[in-house]
Amino acid sequence: MEVNFYYIDNIELSSIAVLISRILEDKKKAIIYCQDQDMISKIDSSLWSHGRNKFLPHITIFDKDFDLMRQPIIISNKQENSNNASHLITLDQIDKEFINQFSRLFCFITKDSNLDKKIKPLLQNDCQINSYKKDSNKWIKID
Repeated sequence: MEVNFYYIDNIELSSIAVLISRILEDKKKAIIYCQDQDMISKIDSSLWSHGRNKFLPHITIFDKDFDLMRQPIIISNKQENSNNASHLITLDQIDKEFINQFSRLFCFITKDSNLDKKIKPLLQNDCQINSYKKDSNKWIKID
């Protein structure tokens, strides 16, 4: 499993949208996990309006009448891999069983969340862990 930690001051919805674009370009599926319903709405809105000509296909767990398995991106507050995704993006604490269902994990960590300290003990020893910090609008790899 590859794990990427993104250390940020505030949740940057544009960063999530860029990550989703890359996942879709690679023809992969993802779950965006977030417990806060307001944040789910913000992420949903940002994916609808990312770029002028770029709709990023997605649904939220609250959308009805969709076949979840056919959806490339699901924004959810449930720890369920409803679309058989290979990638997980999380803004909140998750369980080890949930983590183990994915080949790639992306964690967005704010200063006050300490999410990395909560997730690292849940990871398997053979995980490749990368950490990044934004500097002058570029992601810089940190040790």
